[in-house]
Amino acid sequence: MTKLTMTALLLSISFASTGAYAGMDGKHHGGQGHKNKGHMQFSLMDSNDDGSLSKEELLSFHDQRFTLIDVDANGLVTKEEIKTHRQKKRFMRMDSNDDGVISEEEMMLSHNAHNKRSRKSKNAYTE
Repeated sequence: MTKLTMTALLLSISFASTGAYAGMDGKHHGGQGHKNKGHMQFSLMDSNDDGSLSKEELLSFHDQRFTLIDVDANGLVTKEEIKTHRQKKRFMRMDSNDDGVISEEEMMLSHNAHNKRSRKSKNAYTE
């Protein structure tokens, strides 16, 4: 895989993913919804809090994300590792009481929240 392809893959994984890093539990975005997700990700990457990202900060963040996804630590991320990572994050979001199981109520809440987000997305494109 070329360096450019790998960089694109890491960037897409990082920006497409939600809250499984640096104190975020994957269930919410600090109570602020998705509108502040980009700001929160930027804050996570801006390790010296200077309001800008250096190449080193960006590379460090992506290296941490890569390490998190590369569970067998072979220096390569497979489709299966990405799939497993996404499934774990999805489970964490659904398991709202952190008991390690998803109740029928949690399933319904997750389903309703997903439908609400889908409707908002559709409405944004039709307005």
